Amino acid sequence: MSSNEHHLKCKCSAFEAVFNTPPRMVFNCQCHSCVAAIAAIESKESFNGTSMKCNTPSEENSGAAIAIYKSNNVTVTKCDESKVAFVKVGEDGKIARPYCTECGTVLFNVWAPNWCAANLNALTTSDGTTPYEPTKEVMNVNCKSSFDKTKIQILNIILYLLVCYLSLYH
Repeated sequence: MSSNEHHLKCKCSAFEAVFNTPPRMVFNCQCHSCVAAIAAIESKESFNGTSMKCNTPSEENSGAAIAIYKSNNVTVTKCDESKVAFVKVGEDGKIARPYCTECGTVLFNVWAPNWCAANLNALTTSDGTTPYEPTKEVMNVNCKSSFDKTKIQILNIILYLLVCYLSLYH
């Protein structure tokens, strides 16, 4: 086991994955899609998983705690397919977020070609039990404009370009 290795697993251990490198970046996303998806999953009566909500003292900065990785840096080591489901926001939702139906842990916020956004709160260090602590500042993205429809599209394009840049050049 490498000290750079990180583990992602849901609370009931139906899903486990290993990342062979630290995340490229970590951030809290307060966009409407992230906030709504988390609320939909974590408001279920059966929710007993690892929350994806930001660990911030203010509701004003709540959102999704995300760690960005290149998708070739992850290996899924365990997956009970009967316990993994997907949620989209609204009928026109474009992002299907996988979560564990047993405990409710959101696994990934996005899985796209070349990169994925993992639940930062469900990551552990190489020992598989110690919670991962980011070494860099955790940015807050889309805080002030997360529900302003005129700005959402522009902010999402900026976020997408930032992730593309990190995937290509870091």
